[in-house]
Amino acid sequence: MQAFRSQRDEVLLKREQQQLEEQRAQLETKIAETLPRDIPLLANIKLVKSTLAQLSELLDTQSHTQEHQLLKELITSLPNELFDKPPYPLDEQQRHFYQDRLVQLLHKRISNLIPLETVLRLEPSRIKSIMGQLQRYTLEEVLQERINDLPSLQKIKTQLKKIDEKLETISSLSVDERTRYQQHKVEQKKYQNELINKKADFKKLQSEMKRLETEMSHKKLTITQQQKQVELNAQTRKKLDIANSLRDFFTQLKDRLKDKQKQQIEQAINHYFPILMTAHNMISHIRVTSDFELRYENAQGQVLGINNFSSGMKQLAATTLLWALKEVSGKNIPLIIDTPLARIDREHQDNLLRQYYPKIGKQVIILPTNSELDERKYEQLKPYIYKEYCLSNSQGDSTDIKEQAIF
Repeated sequence: MQAFRSQRDEVLLKREQQQLEEQRAQLETKIAETLPRDIPLLANIKLVKSTLAQLSELLDTQSHTQEHQLLKELITSLPNELFDKPPYPLDEQQRHFYQDRLVQLLHKRISNLIPLETVLRLEPSRIKSIMGQLQRYTLEEVLQERINDLPSLQKIKTQLKKIDEKLETISSLSVDERTRYQQHKVEQKKYQNELINKKADFKKLQSEMKRLETEMSHKKLTITQQQKQVELNAQTRKKLDIANSLRDFFTQLKDRLKDKQKQQIEQAINHYFPILMTAHNMISHIRVTSDFELRYENAQGQVLGINNFSSGMKQLAATTLLWALKEVSGKNIPLIIDTPLARIDREHQDNLLRQYYPKIGKQVIILPTNSELDERKYEQLKPYIYKEYCLSNSQGDSTDIKEQAIF
Protein backbone atom coordinates (compact mmCIF):
# COMPACT_ATOMS: atom_id res chain seq x y z
CA MET A 1 0.00 0.00 0.00
CA GLN A 2 2.95 2.26 0.75
CA ALA A 3 4.19 1.67 -2.78
CA PHE A 4 0.80 2.48 -4.29
CA ARG A 5 0.56 5.67 -2.28
CA SER A 6 4.08 6.67 -3.24
CA GLN A 7 3.50 5.91 -6.90
CA ARG A 8 0.21 7.83 -6.82
CA ASP A 9 1.99 10.77 -5.18
CA GLU A 10 4.67 10.54 -7.86
CA VAL A 11 2.02 10.83 -10.59
CA LEU A 12 0.39 13.81 -8.89
CA LEU A 13 3.75 15.50 -8.33
CA LYS A 14 4.80 15.00 -11.95
CA ARG A 15 1.48 16.39 -13.08
CA GLU A 16 1.95 19.42 -10.83
CA GLN A 17 5.56 19.71 -12.04
CA GLN A 18 4.39 19.76 -15.65
CA GLN A 19 1.85 22.47 -14.90
CA LEU A 20 4.43 24.61 -13.13
CA GLU A 21 6.91 24.13 -16.00
CA GLU A 22 4.24 25.34 -18.42
CA GLN A 23 3.51 28.36 -16.21
CA ARG A 24 7.21 29.18 -15.94
CA ALA A 25 7.65 28.91 -19.71
CA GLN A 26 4.66 31.19 -20.29
CA LEU A 27 5.93 33.73 -17.76
CA GLU A 28 9.47 33.69 -19.16
CA THR A 29 8.06 34.14 -22.67
CA LYS A 30 5.98 37.05 -21.44
CA ILE A 31 8.97 38.69 -19.78
CA ALA A 32 11.12 38.04 -22.84
CA GLU A 33 8.51 39.56 -25.15
CA THR A 34 8.00 42.55 -22.84
CA LEU A 35 11.67 43.39 -22.12
CA PRO A 36 13.74 42.50 -25.19
CA ARG A 37 14.93 45.97 -26.27
CA ASP A 38 14.59 48.34 -23.37
CA ILE A 39 16.20 46.26 -20.59
CA PRO A 40 19.45 48.30 -20.78
CA LEU A 41 17.46 51.49 -20.39
CA LEU A 42 15.48 50.16 -17.43
CA ALA A 43 18.69 48.93 -15.79
CA ASN A 44 20.47 52.29 -16.21
CA ILE A 45 18.02 54.93 -15.03
CA LYS A 46 20.86 57.33 -14.09
CA LEU A 47 22.31 57.11 -17.61
CA VAL A 48 18.87 57.85 -19.09
CA LYS A 49 18.46 60.91 -16.83
CA SER A 50 21.98 62.16 -17.76
CA THR A 51 21.19 61.76 -21.45
CA LEU A 52 17.95 63.70 -21.01
CA ALA A 53 19.86 66.56 -19.34
CA GLN A 54 22.40 66.70 -22.20
CA LEU A 55 19.65 66.64 -24.83
CA SER A 56 17.90 69.50 -23.06
CA GLU A 57 21.16 71.46 -23.05
CA LEU A 58 21.66 70.57 -26.72
CA LEU A 59 18.19 71.89 -27.49
CA ASP A 60 19.16 75.19 -25.85
CA THR A 61 22.46 75.18 -27.79
CA GLN A 62 20.56 74.86 -31.03
CA SER A 63 18.90 78.19 -30.31
CA HIS A 64 22.39 79.73 -29.58
CA THR A 65 23.65 78.33 -32.86
CA GLN A 66 20.90 80.08 -34.75
CA GLU A 67 21.82 83.31 -32.93
CA HIS A 68 25.52 82.78 -33.86
CA GLN A 69 24.62 82.41 -37.52
CA LEU A 70 22.55 85.56 -37.40
CA LEU A 71 25.42 87.55 -35.84
CA LYS A 72 27.87 86.38 -38.53
CA GLU A 73 25.49 87.57 -41.20
CA LEU A 74 25.18 90.92 -39.42
CA ILE A 75 29.03 91.32 -39.26
CA THR A 76 29.18 90.80 -42.99
CA SER A 77 26.33 93.04 -44.10
CA LEU A 78 25.48 95.54 -41.38
CA PRO A 79 28.66 97.74 -41.35
CA ASN A 80 28.50 98.20 -45.12
CA GLU A 81 24.76 98.86 -45.08
CA LEU A 82 25.16 101.55 -42.42
CA PHE A 83 28.36 103.37 -43.37
CA ASP A 84 29.33 102.61 -47.05
CA LYS A 85 26.09 103.70 -48.74
CA PRO A 86 25.14 107.32 -49.37
CA PRO A 87 24.15 109.72 -48.10
CA TYR A 88 27.13 110.22 -45.82
CA PRO A 89 26.23 112.32 -42.76
CA LEU A 90 29.63 111.47 -41.25
CA ASP A 91 33.11 112.15 -42.54
CA GLU A 92 35.34 109.26 -43.54
CA GLN A 93 37.20 109.15 -40.20
CA GLN A 94 33.94 108.99 -38.24
CA ARG A 95 32.55 106.27 -40.54
CA HIS A 96 35.62 104.07 -40.03
CA PHE A 97 35.46 104.66 -36.27
CA TYR A 98 31.83 103.53 -35.92
CA GLN A 99 32.25 100.72 -38.42
CA ASP A 100 35.17 99.24 -36.48
CA ARG A 101 33.33 99.75 -33.18
CA LEU A 102 30.25 97.86 -34.49
CA VAL A 103 32.31 94.94 -35.81
CA GLN A 104 34.13 94.63 -32.46
CA LEU A 105 30.84 94.50 -30.55
CA LEU A 106 29.41 91.81 -32.84
CA HIS A 107 32.61 89.72 -32.59
CA LYS A 108 32.48 90.03 -28.82
CA ARG A 109 28.88 88.73 -28.83
CA ILE A 110 29.87 85.78 -31.02
CA SER A 111 32.78 84.86 -28.76
CA ASN A 112 30.38 84.42 -25.80
CA LEU A 113 28.36 81.78 -27.71
CA ILE A 114 29.28 78.07 -27.98
CA PRO A 115 31.34 77.40 -31.09
CA LEU A 116 29.23 76.02 -33.88
CA GLU A 117 31.61 73.10 -34.43
CA THR A 118 30.85 71.65 -30.96
CA VAL A 119 27.09 71.34 -31.56
CA LEU A 120 25.60 67.95 -32.46
CA ARG A 121 23.89 68.16 -35.82
CA LEU A 122 20.27 67.24 -34.80
CA GLU A 123 17.03 68.93 -35.66
CA PRO A 124 15.11 70.30 -32.63
CA SER A 125 12.05 68.12 -33.47
CA ARG A 126 14.28 65.01 -33.46
CA ILE A 127 15.78 66.01 -30.10
CA LYS A 128 12.27 66.45 -28.58
CA SER A 129 11.15 63.05 -29.90
CA ILE A 130 14.17 61.30 -28.31
CA MET A 131 13.56 63.09 -25.03
CA GLY A 132 9.88 62.00 -25.04
CA GLN A 133 10.88 58.33 -25.48
CA LEU A 134 13.54 58.44 -22.77
CA GLN A 135 11.43 60.28 -20.19
CA ARG A 136 9.03 57.33 -19.79
CA TYR A 137 11.94 55.20 -18.45
CA THR A 138 12.37 57.61 -15.56
CA LEU A 139 8.85 56.87 -14.26
CA GLU A 140 8.67 54.45 -11.33
CA GLU A 141 5.37 52.86 -12.49
CA VAL A 142 6.97 51.82 -15.80
CA LEU A 143 9.80 50.08 -13.99
CA GLN A 144 7.34 48.49 -11.54
CA GLU A 145 5.20 47.22 -14.43
CA ARG A 146 8.23 45.47 -15.93
CA ILE A 147 9.33 43.77 -12.70
CA ASN A 148 5.89 42.67 -11.38
CA ASP A 149 6.28 39.23 -12.95
CA LEU A 150 9.67 38.55 -11.40
CA PRO A 151 8.34 37.43 -7.94
CA SER A 152 5.89 35.07 -9.61
CA LEU A 153 8.69 33.55 -11.65
CA GLN A 154 10.82 33.14 -8.51
CA LYS A 155 7.88 31.47 -6.68
CA ILE A 156 7.41 28.97 -9.52
CA LYS A 157 11.08 28.09 -9.44
CA THR A 158 10.89 27.50 -5.68
CA GLN A 159 7.87 25.20 -6.08
CA LEU A 160 9.63 23.25 -8.85
CA LYS A 161 12.63 22.78 -6.58
CA LYS A 162 10.42 21.33 -3.82
CA ILE A 163 8.72 18.98 -6.28
CA ASP A 164 12.09 17.75 -7.51
CA GLU A 165 13.04 16.97 -3.93
CA LYS A 166 9.80 15.00 -3.35
CA LEU A 167 10.24 13.09 -6.60
CA GLU A 168 13.77 12.20 -5.62
CA THR A 169 12.43 10.74 -2.34
CA ILE A 170 9.69 8.74 -4.13
CA SER A 171 12.14 7.32 -6.68
CA SER A 172 13.84 5.37 -3.88
CA LEU A 173 11.06 2.70 -3.94
CA SER A 174 12.05 -0.91 -4.46
CA VAL A 175 11.70 -2.76 -7.78
CA ASP A 176 8.92 -5.00 -6.42
CA GLU A 177 6.90 -2.03 -5.25
CA ARG A 178 7.27 -0.34 -8.62
CA THR A 179 6.26 -3.61 -10.39
CA ARG A 180 3.11 -3.94 -8.29
CA TYR A 181 2.31 -0.34 -8.97
CA GLN A 182 2.66 -0.86 -12.72
CA GLN A 183 0.33 -3.89 -12.51
CA HIS A 184 -2.12 -1.77 -10.59
CA LYS A 185 -1.91 0.89 -13.30
CA VAL A 186 -2.63 -1.74 -15.99
CA GLU A 187 -5.68 -2.94 -14.09
CA GLN A 188 -6.78 0.65 -13.54
CA LYS A 189 -6.45 1.33 -17.27
CA LYS A 190 -8.54 -1.79 -17.98
CA TYR A 191 -11.25 -0.63 -15.63
CA GLN A 192 -11.13 2.83 -17.13
CA ASN A 193 -11.65 1.37 -20.61
CA GLU A 194 -14.55 -0.72 -19.33
CA LEU A 195 -15.98 2.41 -17.73
CA ILE A 196 -15.68 4.26 -21.04
CA ASN A 197 -17.49 1.40 -22.81
CA LYS A 198 -20.22 1.39 -20.15
CA LYS A 199 -20.62 5.13 -20.54
CA ALA A 200 -20.94 4.70 -24.30
CA ASP A 201 -23.61 2.02 -23.78
CA PHE A 202 -25.36 4.25 -21.27
CA LYS A 203 -25.33 7.11 -23.77
CA LYS A 204 -26.92 4.82 -26.39
CA LEU A 205 -29.57 3.81 -23.88
CA GLN A 206 -30.21 7.48 -23.10
CA SER A 207 -30.65 8.23 -26.81
CA GLU A 208 -33.06 5.30 -27.16
CA MET A 209 -34.92 6.41 -24.06
CA LYS A 210 -35.18 9.94 -25.42
CA ARG A 211 -36.59 8.60 -28.69
CA LEU A 212 -39.13 6.49 -26.79
CA GLU A 213 -40.05 9.46 -24.59
CA THR A 214 -40.63 11.57 -27.70
CA GLU A 215 -42.82 8.87 -29.21
CA MET A 216 -44.66 8.50 -25.91
CA SER A 217 -45.22 12.29 -25.80
CA HIS A 218 -46.84 12.16 -29.25
CA LYS A 219 -49.04 9.28 -28.14
CA LYS A 220 -50.02 11.12 -24.97
CA LEU A 221 -50.84 14.21 -27.01
CA THR A 222 -53.10 12.18 -29.28
CA ILE A 223 -54.78 10.57 -26.28
CA THR A 224 -55.21 13.98 -24.61
CA GLN A 225 -56.82 15.42 -27.73
CA GLN A 226 -59.23 12.50 -27.94
CA GLN A 227 -60.00 12.79 -24.23
CA LYS A 228 -60.71 16.50 -24.66
CA GLN A 229 -63.10 15.72 -27.49
CA VAL A 230 -64.85 13.13 -25.37
CA GLU A 231 -64.93 15.52 -22.42
CA LEU A 232 -66.26 18.27 -24.66
CA ASN A 233 -69.10 16.05 -25.79
CA ALA A 234 -69.74 15.03 -22.19
CA GLN A 235 -69.61 18.67 -21.08
CA THR A 236 -72.05 19.61 -23.81
CA ARG A 237 -74.44 16.90 -22.69
CA LYS A 238 -73.93 17.95 -19.08
CA LYS A 239 -74.61 21.60 -19.89
CA LEU A 240 -77.74 20.59 -21.77
CA ASP A 241 -78.91 18.52 -18.82
CA ILE A 242 -78.18 21.41 -16.47
CA ALA A 243 -80.05 23.82 -18.73
CA ASN A 244 -83.06 21.51 -18.78
CA SER A 245 -82.87 21.11 -15.01
CA LEU A 246 -82.64 24.87 -14.54
CA ARG A 247 -85.57 25.39 -16.89
CA ASP A 248 -87.67 22.94 -14.91
CA PHE A 249 -86.47 24.47 -11.63
CA PHE A 250 -87.31 28.03 -12.60
CA THR A 251 -90.63 26.91 -14.09
CA GLN A 252 -91.51 25.26 -10.80
CA LEU A 253 -90.19 28.27 -8.86
CA LYS A 254 -92.23 30.61 -10.99
CA ASP A 255 -95.34 28.49 -10.48
CA ARG A 256 -94.71 28.36 -6.73
CA LEU A 257 -94.15 32.10 -6.47
CA LYS A 258 -97.15 32.72 -8.65
CA ASP A 259 -99.29 30.39 -6.53
CA LYS A 260 -97.94 32.02 -3.36
CA GLN A 261 -98.74 35.51 -4.62
CA LYS A 262 -102.15 34.36 -5.77
CA GLN A 263 -102.91 32.93 -2.35
CA GLN A 264 -101.71 36.09 -0.60
CA ILE A 265 -103.81 38.30 -2.88
CA GLU A 266 -106.82 36.04 -2.40
CA GLN A 267 -106.43 36.14 1.39
CA ALA A 268 -106.06 39.93 1.37
CA ILE A 269 -109.14 40.42 -0.84
CA ASN A 270 -111.29 38.21 1.36
CA HIS A 271 -109.96 40.08 4.41
CA TYR A 272 -110.69 43.61 3.15
CA PHE A 273 -113.90 42.98 1.14
CA PRO A 274 -116.10 42.33 4.26
CA ILE A 275 -114.73 45.56 5.76
CA LEU A 276 -115.97 47.59 2.81
CA MET A 277 -119.04 45.52 1.86
CA THR A 278 -121.36 45.35 4.89
CA ALA A 279 -124.83 45.54 3.34
CA HIS A 280 -125.30 41.81 2.63
CA ASN A 281 -123.48 38.46 2.36
CA MET A 282 -124.24 37.75 -1.28
CA ILE A 283 -120.53 37.23 -1.96
CA SER A 284 -119.13 34.73 0.53
CA HIS A 285 -115.66 34.23 -1.05
CA ILE A 286 -113.65 35.80 -3.84
CA ARG A 287 -111.31 33.34 -5.53
CA VAL A 288 -108.25 34.30 -7.61
CA THR A 289 -107.69 32.00 -10.60
CA SER A 290 -104.30 30.92 -12.06
CA ASP A 291 -104.68 33.76 -14.58
CA PHE A 292 -105.35 36.19 -11.73
CA GLU A 293 -108.97 36.66 -12.61
CA LEU A 294 -111.52 37.18 -9.84
CA ARG A 295 -114.26 34.60 -9.38
CA TYR A 296 -117.08 35.42 -6.96
CA GLU A 297 -118.72 32.57 -5.00
CA ASN A 298 -121.72 32.43 -2.65
CA ALA A 299 -121.92 30.51 0.61
CA GLN A 300 -122.66 27.27 -1.28
CA GLY A 301 -119.55 27.66 -3.47
CA GLN A 302 -121.51 28.55 -6.54
CA VAL A 303 -119.98 31.01 -8.98
CA LEU A 304 -121.79 34.32 -9.24
CA GLY A 305 -121.87 36.23 -12.49
CA ILE A 306 -120.47 39.74 -12.28
CA ASN A 307 -123.35 41.01 -14.39
CA ASN A 308 -125.61 40.36 -11.43
CA PHE A 309 -123.69 42.94 -9.35
CA SER A 310 -124.61 46.59 -9.05
CA SER A 311 -122.23 49.32 -10.13
CA GLY A 312 -121.47 50.17 -6.51
CA MET A 313 -120.64 46.54 -5.70
CA LYS A 314 -118.33 46.33 -8.71
CA GLN A 315 -116.58 49.52 -7.56
CA LEU A 316 -116.16 48.11 -4.05
CA ALA A 317 -114.71 44.88 -5.47
CA ALA A 318 -112.22 46.84 -7.61
CA THR A 319 -111.29 49.00 -4.59
CA THR A 320 -110.74 45.84 -2.52
CA LEU A 321 -108.44 44.43 -5.21
CA LEU A 322 -106.32 47.63 -5.19
CA TRP A 323 -106.13 47.48 -1.40
CA ALA A 324 -105.01 43.81 -1.50
CA LEU A 325 -102.37 44.42 -4.21
CA LYS A 326 -100.92 47.30 -2.22
CA GLU A 327 -100.63 45.20 0.95
CA VAL A 328 -99.17 42.12 -0.77
CA SER A 329 -96.59 44.11 -2.77
CA GLY A 330 -95.37 45.87 0.38
CA LYS A 331 -94.76 49.05 -1.61
CA ASN A 332 -95.99 52.39 -0.30
CA ILE A 333 -96.93 54.39 -3.42
CA PRO A 334 -99.07 57.54 -3.80
CA LEU A 335 -102.72 56.86 -4.66
CA ILE A 336 -104.98 59.18 -6.71
CA ILE A 337 -108.75 58.49 -6.69
CA ASP A 338 -111.18 60.40 -8.91
CA THR A 339 -114.88 60.59 -7.97
CA PRO A 340 -114.27 58.30 -4.98
CA LEU A 341 -117.88 57.98 -3.84
CA ALA A 342 -119.81 57.86 -7.11
CA ARG A 343 -122.36 55.04 -7.56
CA ILE A 344 -121.95 53.93 -3.91
CA ASP A 345 -124.70 54.14 -1.31
CA ARG A 346 -124.32 56.05 1.94
CA GLU A 347 -123.44 53.07 4.17
CA HIS A 348 -120.61 51.95 1.96
CA GLN A 349 -119.46 55.53 1.45
CA ASP A 350 -118.98 55.75 5.19
CA ASN A 351 -116.99 52.49 5.11
CA LEU A 352 -114.67 53.95 2.51
CA LEU A 353 -114.27 57.23 4.38
CA ARG A 354 -113.53 55.56 7.73
CA GLN A 355 -111.73 52.33 6.73
CA TYR A 356 -110.18 52.71 3.30
CA TYR A 357 -108.92 56.22 2.54
CA PRO A 358 -107.18 56.80 5.90
CA LYS A 359 -105.36 53.42 5.67
CA ILE A 360 -104.63 52.86 1.96
CA GLY A 361 -101.35 54.84 1.93
CA LYS A 362 -99.22 57.63 3.34
CA GLN A 363 -100.15 59.96 0.46
CA VAL A 364 -103.70 59.79 -0.93
CA ILE A 365 -105.13 62.36 -3.33
CA ILE A 366 -108.96 62.39 -3.57
CA LEU A 367 -110.71 64.30 -6.33
CA PRO A 368 -114.40 64.42 -5.26
CA THR A 369 -117.08 66.60 -6.81
CA ASN A 370 -119.13 69.01 -4.70
CA SER A 371 -122.08 66.65 -5.01
CA GLU A 372 -120.11 63.67 -3.61
CA LEU A 373 -118.66 65.16 -0.46
CA ASP A 374 -121.04 66.98 1.87
CA GLU A 375 -120.23 68.48 5.26
CA ARG A 376 -120.97 65.27 7.18
CA LYS A 377 -118.67 63.19 5.03
CA TYR A 378 -116.04 65.95 5.16
CA GLU A 379 -116.01 65.81 8.96
CA GLN A 380 -115.16 62.09 8.79
CA LEU A 381 -112.10 62.78 6.62
CA LYS A 382 -110.99 66.02 8.25
CA PRO A 383 -108.66 64.42 10.88
CA TYR A 384 -106.65 62.87 8.05
CA ILE A 385 -106.55 65.84 5.68
CA TYR A 386 -103.17 67.62 5.24
CA LYS A 387 -104.06 70.20 2.60
CA GLU A 388 -107.14 71.17 0.59
CA TYR A 389 -107.36 72.72 -2.86
CA CYS A 390 -110.27 74.00 -4.94
CA LEU A 391 -110.15 73.31 -8.70
CA SER A 392 -112.48 75.44 -10.84
CA ASN A 393 -112.93 75.35 -14.59
CA SER A 394 -115.61 77.90 -15.39
CA GLN A 395 -114.60 78.42 -19.04
CA GLY A 396 -113.98 74.78 -19.81
CA ASP A 397 -110.49 75.31 -21.27
CA SER A 398 -108.36 76.00 -18.17
CA THR A 399 -108.38 75.09 -14.50
CA ASP A 400 -107.72 77.42 -11.59
CA ILE A 401 -106.18 75.93 -8.45
CA LYS A 402 -106.61 77.61 -5.07
CA GLU A 403 -105.63 76.40 -1.66
CA GLN A 404 -108.81 76.63 0.42
CA ALA A 405 -111.06 74.47 2.56
CA ILE A 406 -114.23 72.98 1.11
CA PHE A 407 -116.30 73.96 4.16
